[in-house]
Amino acid sequence: MRGTTRVFEEARLPEVVSAFGSVSRGATADGNAQQYVAFARMQGVSVASAELSYALNITNPPIFKPYRDIPALADTTESRSLVQYCEYINDQNPSGHREMYWTIATQLDESFALWAAEYYFKIVPQAANITGGNPVIIYQALTEPMLANVTKFGGNALGLDTSQGPLILFNMAFWWDNAADDNAVYTFIHNYYKVITDEAKKRGIAHQYIYMNYGSQFQDVIAGYGADNKARLQKVAATYDPRGVYQTLQPGYFKLNGAPVQY
Repeated sequence: MRGTTRVFEEARLPEVVSAFGSVSRGATADGNAQQYVAFARMQGVSVASAELSYALNITNPPIFKPYRDIPALADTTESRSLVQYCEYINDQNPSGHREMYWTIATQLDESFALWAAEYYFKIVPQAANITGGNPVIIYQALTEPMLANVTKFGGNALGLDTSQGPLILFNMAFWWDNAADDNAVYTFIHNYYKVITDEAKKRGIAHQYIYMNYGSQFQDVIAGYGADNKARLQKVAATYDPRGVYQTLQPGYFKLNGAPVQY
């Protein structure tokens, strides 16, 4: 396969978000492309880092042209096996830190996505006093082909369909060093999502879906699948796990009945 990391300066945010939207919508014509864009402060500099991979070993696939047209601060493009690529991605995430994720979803709207990235860079200095603190906002898309495949084999466990897409996942990954800063981290993330969720509702693009792998202990992930799906899962659990073993054996984080703690 073919992969690249292209890093852009903050001034290029409008072009980067436009390229993200173009590739997300282009999935209906080319399903070999994958992407995510991370917005972060690196050594005091605000950047957008686009991770672009292609399932075939093809140089410069046309779908990524919008990214290639943007002047980059850095570019690492090479052919790798899937295992090599996974190892490369894993190396970008240092171990030994405290870490949490928190996510929401909206309909894909480039204007809103740009606004949310600019707002993130505006408030990120608020986390400067957290030892080892490194908040990153990551954009990923649920494309129309992905949403179509959700119902491919009957049923719709996630409550998603193509009429709502494409969707964009806003995931904040935050790592830090000390347990004493836990509440400061939670407050920073909560406040960010409160602002952008309210803005998404104003624009009529908010979505209830919460991607489970990125859900926080403060979110009701299962409710994001829709009321009918949540009720069905609760009924199944009551039938086959009446003592609630699978709801209590592992403590913390979200359960069928919602988040164990509210923020």
